Amino acid sequence: KYLTYRFLKDRNFLFPETKLVKKGGDCVKFAKKVGYPLILKARIGCAAKEVWEISNEEELVRMIEGKGQDYILQEYLHPKEEEYTCGVYFDQNRIFKGSIAMRRELYRGETYRGETGDFPHINEYAKKVGMALGVVGPANMQLVLTAKGPVIFEINPRFSSSTSMRAYLGFNDVEYAVRNFVLNEKTPPLQYKNAIALRYVNEVFIEKESMDELQKKKELSHPKAKQCSGL
Repeated sequence: KYLTYRFLKDRNFLFPETKLVKKGGDCVKFAKKVGYPLILKARIGCAAKEVWEISNEEELVRMIEGKGQDYILQEYLHPKEEEYTCGVYFDQNRIFKGSIAMRRELYRGETYRGETGDFPHINEYAKKVGMALGVVGPANMQLVLTAKGPVIFEINPRFSSSTSMRAYLGFNDVEYAVRNFVLNEKTPPLQYKNAIALRYVNEVFIEKESMDELQKKKELSHPKAKQCSGL
């Protein structure tokens, strides 16, 4: 995550103010310059693990105690309601094939509500960053549309947690990766339709007798299950 910040800054893209946490360092001085709240997070992580929102100096001093350069302090980007996840795809020849931006809401670090729309400025921005980074295949960028413009705070060179949502809307970069990298096919630009995607927790209840039968016979002649959904 720190190297992402360095890449954005060195390439003259917008970036969130970021500082390595150092023992005996001047994190308090950084906080006074940037302002609260701040984000403290591990340099390597996923699904919002080891990510904390810091509200004041007392909390900052307590939270960074014992933490070294495996953590960073980062500017809190506003407004929270304008956070986006943006997927880009480049083929094996690094030719841009498309991007899809979704305004999102998070639950435990993953997108549970995503809305696609006409966000050409965000898609074009993600394309420029992807080209500068030299992306091959899929990549996911997380950003906030601030008053200054789109500010990326994380880049992941992989499929993302919203891949299934995107595929349903037509942006199936998993299929494209197979066709392109495995089958060596040429693929047209990726397209998608505008919609709102909602994700929810779905609980499935299976009777023990059915599980015993499945384990024994490796199949169920009359499968039955009940489900209860909710978030």
